[in-house]
Order: sequence, then C-alpha cells, then structure tokens
Amino acid sequence: TDYLLYIPSASVYASSSPWSYNSCNCASTSTCGYEAPIRRYPNQTVTFIVPGFYIGCYVIESLLKSNLKCFYNQKCITSLQFHFSGTIPFNATSLNSTSTTRYFQNSTIQDLLNYLMVEEWDTTENYTSYYADCRPSQCVYTYTARNDITYIVTTLIGLLGGLMTILRLLVPPTIKFIRKKCSFRRRSESDEPEQRSVGSLFTKLKLYIATFNMFPSIPPSTSNYVLQNQRISTRVFIILLATILVILSIYNSVGTITKAITVKTPTLEQYLHLYAAYPQTLTCPCTEISVEYAKFIEVYYSFHQVCTSDFIGKEWIRYVASSFTYTTVWRSDFRWTGASLFRALRTNCQLMNTTVSDNLERFYSEEYVNAFLSPPELFSSQIYALSEQFKTATISSRLLAISMMRDTTQANALYTTQLTNFNLQGENANNMIVSESVVYDDCRCDISSKCVLPSGIYDYRTYATQFMVPGVYYGCYVIESLLQSNLQCFYNQTCTNILTSYFSTNLRFNATALNSLLPSRYSVESTIQDLVNDLMMEEWRTVGNYTSYYAGCRPAQCVYTYTARNDIIYIVTVLIGLVGGLMTVLQLLVPRLVTFVRKACTFRRFNRDASGQYQSSVTVTKVKQYASAFNLFPSIPPADNAYDLQNQKISTRVYIILLAIILVFLLMYNSLRTLTETVTVKTPTLEQYSRLYSEYSETMTCPCTKISVKYEKLVEVHYSFHQVCRSHFVSEKWIDFLALYASTTKLNYDDFRWTAKYTFQALRAFCQLMNTTISDNLKRFYSEEYVSAFVTPPELLQSQVQGSVEQFKTATINSLLLSLSMIRETTHGNSLFSGLQINYYLYQTPDRELSPIVRNYGNCSCASSLTCGYQSAVRDYGSHRVKFSVPGFYVGCYVIESLLRSNLQCFYNQSCVSTLQSYFTGVLQFNATALDSSLTS
Repeated sequence: TDYLLYIPSASVYASSSPWSYNSCNCASTSTCGYEAPIRRYPNQTVTFIVPGFYIGCYVIESLLKSNLKCFYNQKCITSLQFHFSGTIPFNATSLNSTSTTRYFQNSTIQDLLNYLMVEEWDTTENYTSYYADCRPSQCVYTYTARNDITYIVTTLIGLLGGLMTILRLLVPPTIKFIRKKCSFRRRSESDEPEQRSVGSLFTKLKLYIATFNMFPSIPPSTSNYVLQNQRISTRVFIILLATILVILSIYNSVGTITKAITVKTPTLEQYLHLYAAYPQTLTCPCTEISVEYAKFIEVYYSFHQVCTSDFIGKEWIRYVASSFTYTTVWRSDFRWTGASLFRALRTNCQLMNTTVSDNLERFYSEEYVNAFLSPPELFSSQIYALSEQFKTATISSRLLAISMMRDTTQANALYTTQLTNFNLQGENANNMIVSESVVYDDCRCDISSKCVLPSGIYDYRTYATQFMVPGVYYGCYVIESLLQSNLQCFYNQTCTNILTSYFSTNLRFNATALNSLLPSRYSVESTIQDLVNDLMMEEWRTVGNYTSYYAGCRPAQCVYTYTARNDIIYIVTVLIGLVGGLMTVLQLLVPRLVTFVRKACTFRRFNRDASGQYQSSVTVTKVKQYASAFNLFPSIPPADNAYDLQNQKISTRVYIILLAIILVFLLMYNSLRTLTETVTVKTPTLEQYSRLYSEYSETMTCPCTKISVKYEKLVEVHYSFHQVCRSHFVSEKWIDFLALYASTTKLNYDDFRWTAKYTFQALRAFCQLMNTTISDNLKRFYSEEYVSAFVTPPELLQSQVQGSVEQFKTATINSLLLSLSMIRETTHGNSLFSGLQINYYLYQTPDRELSPIVRNYGNCSCASSLTCGYQSAVRDYGSHRVKFSVPGFYVGCYVIESLLRSNLQCFYNQSCVSTLQSYFTGVLQFNATALDSSLTS
C-alpha cells in the first residue's frame, strides 16, 4: 500500500516506486490516504465507498484517520457485508448510537486512542480500609488554654513557704533598722563627735551580731548556757543556709540548658535569617509534606537547530522525493533514499520533542516529599539531582524503545520497499520471486542491520560518481543509515546548493544551510546517533524556585535550639522555692543538734569515771524526759497550768503522728503508682535502637530527620540471566555460521536453515535488550525514595523493600512486554512484509508487477493472525520432504513470533545440536556445545 513493486523490462531484479493517494506521495509522508473504496476487479470500478474509513500508505495510519460512522448504521454494515462473499455467515449488529458516550460518531480512532478508548473513569475511595491499614497507635493533639487551678495552687504552695520565711527574716530587721535610722537623724544636732558616733555604731553592730539569736526560748531564758546554745545554733544555721544557697546559686548559674525557641508562621526572610544563625538546630515542619514539582521547578530545554530547520519541513521532503524518476537512479543514489532519510530525521525530532514534553508533564506532577523544610543549599543540590535523574531516565527509556524497534525490525527481516536490504529476483519458470540479502562491501544485511556505504549522486547510465554527499550514508535500513550519518554537508551552503542542483523537479525550494556559528554542544561531524543519544537536545537547564517551594511547604512554625546559662529569674525562682524547705529543716535540726552536741561534750567531761551502765541509764532517762516535754506549739506567754501544757504536748504528738502517716502514705502511693514516662534518647546508634526496640517495640517511635531515603542506600539487587545469553548460540560466530550456508544454498521458506540466522539474531537481541532494560530500570529504581516519617523496624523494612523490589520486577516485565506487544501488533497490523517471505510471498503478474499472496500454516492465515506456525524442520528443497524436525522450534509468519513459541529443548542435547549442525555444510567450521541441563534454573 505504500510502494509498488515491479520488475522492469530487460531485468530480473525488482524495483519500486511510491504509491500516490490523490496528490499525496507515500515517499513524502506516511499519512496519505482517502476514503476506502470497494472496487470491481479487474476494471477498478468503484462499487461502494465505506463512509469514514480510509486506506493509505500504512494500515495503522489509515485506521487512526478513520471513524466508526458506518458501523453505527445497520444499513451501511449490511451494504458492506454484501461485498464480502465467503462461506462463513456472520450477522453483524451495528453499534448503539443512543448509548451515552463521550465520543461522537465521527470521532476518529486517534481521538479514541487519545483517551485510551475509555468511556468513563469511576474512582471510589475507601477511607475505612485506609484507616484499618494505617492502624494509628495513638493520636496527639494540642490546644491553647490558661493554667488550671491545680497547677496554680501547687506553684503558689511551692513558693509561699520560701517567700514567707524570707520575708519573716527580712521585714522586721529592715523596719527596725529604718526606724532607728530615722531616730538617729532626729538627733543629728547632737554635739557628739562624728568619730565617736561611728565607733558607737560599730560597737552596737558587734554587740548585735554577738547577741543575734534566731532561736529564743519561750519564755526567754536567762541561762548563759541556754543562750549560748541558741546563739551557736543561729550561727550554724546562717553558715549552713548561706553555704547551701551559694552552692545552689553557683550550680544553677554555671549549669547550661538547651532552650527551644518557637517562631510561629515565619516568613521566608525570617527563616533565612534564622537559618544563617542556627543552621544546625533549626527545623521547620511543613504543613504540606509533599509539593508538586510543577510549583517550584522549571525545566528549560532546546533542541538541535536541525529540528527547526528547512531540512525537516514537509516542503523540503516533498522537494527531495520529487527530485528524480524512479527508473533513472540507482539504489545507492542519495536521491533514492534522501526523502526517507529526512522523514526519519523529522520523525526523530518530533519524537524527541514529544518524549521530553510528555515525560516532563509526568515529572511536574510528581511530588517532592519532605516533612521538614529543606535548607536552600540542600534544596539546590536535590533539584539538580532530580533533574539529572529525570533526564537520564527519559533518555534511557527512549533509547531503549528505539533499540527495541531496530532489533525487532532486523530480527523479523522486514523488507524495505526501497530494496536496500533484500534483492527480489524473478524466476521465469513459475513467476515466483526469490529474495536474497543485499551485501555492502563485506557486510551482509542478513547478519547485521548496520551495513552502510557513503551516499552520492551517480549517473544512471554509466554509474559514474557525480557527487559524494559528505557525511551521508545508505544501507540496509534507512534508520540505521541515518544514525551513522552526520549533517556536515548541510552546514555548508555550497554543499547544499551542489546537492540540490542534481534534483530534477518542477518544484522550487531554497534550502538555507545550518548555522555553524551558533553555540552548540555538538560538532559539525557529530552523527545523528550522537544527537539521538542526548534526545537531540542542545540545552537542558533546570531552575528551582525556593520562594515557591517555601510557599508550598508553608511551615506553620520554626523551632531552633541553643545552649545558654540559666537566667537570673530562673535562679531566684529556684532558690525561693528551696529556701522555705531548707530553713524549716535547718530550724528543726540545728538547735537540737547543737544542744545535743554540747550536752554530750559536757556529759563526757563530768562523767568520765561513771560506769557504762549508768551512762546508758542517764541517756535513756534524758531522752524520755525530752520526748515527754517536747512541745511544737508553746503559747506566748508560756502556759503555767498543767492542762494547757498537756494540750500542747498532745497536739505535738498528734501533729507528728499525722505528718508521719501522711508522708508514709504519699511515699507508698508514689512508689506504687505507675506513670507513663516519655524517655528521649538523643541521636541513638543502631545498637541502641535495636536494644530499645527489643524492649519497647509497641511504644517506641523514632522520627526521621530525613523522611525519604533512596533505595540505592537500602537495597542491592543482584540478577543473572539464562545461560543461553552467554552461550555460543548468541555469538556472532554462530550467526555467521548459520548465515553462510543459507546464502549459498536454495532453501524452502519454512526450512530451519532459512530462518535460523534471524532466529538467533532475535535471541541475541532479546538477551541484550533484557540486560539493558533491567540495568536502566534498576538505575531508576535506585533513584526512587523510600518514604517514612519514622524509623521502620527491621522486619517491616525488609518486607516493604522486598515488596518494592517485587513491584519493580513486575513493572519492568510488564512495561517491556507491553512495548514488545505493541511493536508486534503494529508490525502485523501494517502487514509489513518479511524479506524471508514467511508471511507473504510474491509472484510476478503478466504486467510485471509483484503481487503478494498470504501464507497459510495449516488452517491459520498470516492475514488474520500473527501467531500461525508449525514445527521447524530441515527440508529437502525439491520435494519439501522433512529430513530432521528440530524439537521445540517453530516457523511462522514472523521470526519473533516463532521464537517466542519455541523452546531450547534441542540445544540442551549435544546429540541434537550435532545432528542439526551436520545439515550446515560450508567452509566455516563451528563446534557448538550444548547448554548445561544440570545447572540450576
């Protein structure tokens, strides 16, 4: 449908010329076509035109332009079926035009494909299932409120004792001092000398210190011994209290604390200022932990200038396609392949643009995940890394797709209508056509798709070289030729003008050469392969907008910490809280200890000669007397009747008993009471985490400072391929061995020896393709991130990572199989002709045109199914008799399809391999070793 094949008169080799649909030539574009007619043979009279359906250069292109208008109309379908005469009856029912649809009856198949042919997407969210899988262990919330009454009362009680004690000590002396000072000023007119007044004041101060008594007895004692006890107690009390307070003051003032400061809803300027001051401790939790790349990343890119030049325009391609008549140039002539080369170049430019645009749209929809605001420097480095990962992934995926297309094209031995990989030769005896591989110097197209020779302009009659086009090649396939060519000539206006001077056409086109002075990452002699390896891009620049990222993160607060000494307010508050308790304890203990010590010393001096029994008796007696007379509630003035004194003593005992009971109760309550305590371990090591997790697995949580970790840091995937991928059977020498015999011997189309060279090329291509696919996808997998706000326990991490690896394996396999399936179906859908003539064979009509006839394998037709086939065998050429059936191997419509159905049964058996080799007789010797069936697989 794209080229007409024919054998020129006085020649046995076929030639070709492109079909034209109205004024559109298939050499210029693949989208030519018109509404599909049904014609009466042989006069070509149109009997019916199928509304909305097109026929053109390629079946797939025609289908994409077509619509289903006819198939919504039962009358149209009946008229169409009338022209199909066959033995199988079929009653086709029209599509329902009344059903609800997003498409129109005249919507093209391309319109349907743009939406994956989906009518409706219906998504249902199940929050209950999500919550059940989430299984939150706890929920924490905060709210703002005033201090409750319990906290207020507790705090006041804690401070009240200290304040009252301090004020009780300070206020009376202060008032007394002030009043004395005022009295002294009123007597300022006295004639007493100043020095005498100062001396008198000093004497009074010494007397005051000497007689200062904080523990006067009630009633006041006149005993020097008792007074001395009280004064010593006072001094010990003051010294102890001062010493303790000084120690506590020094401890609290020297000690450091870590202070956490919270800044609510900080602006970007505030954040940058805080980050400059506290880069190590500043954290700002994001209110949105995931921000779409589109909000803060902009990728700028541009393509090589050829992609915007005249040389990929439709006018230029049409100009080149019409530059000759197909009967006046050789296949090695630039004019023969030129239009196809520039069509391929145009397609590559469009493909790369679409690839980058589509992948960039997906990249923009992905999200940057981080629980905390990333600092500017980290943000910049991560944006650069993301950009490089995206660029590398885009390039590798596109190159993989191109490689797959190239490999399957060669493996299926697809025939080029420009006759650059197969020669078609007519046999006069039965009008059948024989195909043979084209040879470029010592390179055969049946062994390698990359065979090329320099392209030029030649005189058709003498084959004399008129002009060699610098940097341009022709070979087995247009794509392979293009990838090895460069644009050297098209940077030179003179070269371009000389080239176009050989174009004989009525069209006029002034092509402007590429500008060699423009900045470029490529050289003039860079091949198209070099350009394609970088998606033909000149520039790739990624700009991250930190302001936009900050706005997307929207930190509600920023917290930073710093180390500082306790401030004066804190120190004073602590001392006040402690002084009351200290003074109370000291007031109870010091006087009694002093009295006890002095009495003990006196007792020992005067009773050294007394017996031990007598001393013990006296001590016990004194203790009993002290306990009996102990009174914490003496009245002022002292009670002189026994009843009041007894009340005071009973009150003292009740007080002590109740206080002891309450203290014991509180002690028991607090010791038996269980509390939920939160223990924080700063920067724990893995060993500490493991130990703590073994003890507190149910309650322990460890927030991550970085919630996303690349998989390359978590897992290492090792893989190995089937042994056939490193065996003799995918080596170049083995394929040469197979090809040499097939090129020198006449063979049947379904003979194993005829298809073997392509079969094992396909097998080798699969091995290489799988290796590249896994390697490239593994790089992308490693660059992805495992996201968790908390440290994941080892067992859970292992299962989750293993799950991710399984998903990666499944996605890689499915993606590859989908791409391969698409290529297979497109190849069959376009009815592309195999140069091995295994899906169609050609015969010569009386008017010397070549007409295809579909192959059948048993009852299966290659026109309706691409999987037709049967067991491959070595056959006798004349009788078609089977000499040797190759166990597990098939032959069918396409080499790839036959290979996918085949197995390696024969190649695990040395005897089978040797028998098979015995049918390949030639000058090239090869000792193939069978696969090892004992290896684990």
